[in-house]
Amino acid sequence: MTTSESAVQVPKPPRPLFRLERAELLKLRKSLGVWVPTAILTLGLIIIMYTAVEIFHLSNSTKYGPAGGTLNFERALFLMGQIAGMIAAALVGAAAGTQDLSSNVFRDLVSTGRSRTRLFLARIPGGLAMLLPFVAAAYALAAVLSVVLAGGLATPSVTLFVKAGLYVLFSASIVYVIALGLGSLVGSRAATISILIATCCRCRRSCATSACSAGLATGS
Repeated sequence: MTTSESAVQVPKPPRPLFRLERAELLKLRKSLGVWVPTAILTLGLIIIMYTAVEIFHLSNSTKYGPAGGTLNFERALFLMGQIAGMIAAALVGAAAGTQDLSSNVFRDLVSTGRSRTRLFLARIPGGLAMLLPFVAAAYALAAVLSVVLAGGLATPSVTLFVKAGLYVLFSASIVYVIALGLGSLVGSRAATISILIATCCRCRRSCATSACSAGLATGS
């Protein structure tokens, strides 16, 4: 073998794109305590809601209206956008922010030379790739059922479908990022979820009180 042949270096294969993001997504997918409650709080809740309303309608159609229509769609939107969907986003965000700390692998990741900021930023798209498909699927199911099961009721417009879908996805993303940052700071999944649920309940109560006060002032 000549010197020139020995000096030839074999090119290294390119590194896969979004390797850290894919690793975060894989860790969340492997955790049954994350994706199972998320599926129940999104898809499961919509299925249970529309099934229950439709059963009531079939048993007594004079007293209970059809399961579809704009009113029941708004109720499903409220559940996804302000209650169960927010809890699911908080659950995934808290898990993404604390799983490396709880499994004692965060120091090993830092020792590889990756910055803490890079490790944190990788959890944002990784966790959203886990959360948003469930939220989008639940919203799409609610939109379809609101039309299919409407009967003679009015159905939401296309504009309402688009605006409501963007609202649900955006609100879930915001709550996820907040839960991710809080979980990384606190280091406890249970504490993170408890703080976020308490904060959301207090904000909803304040908004309801403000709305009632504004209504009373307008009426007077």
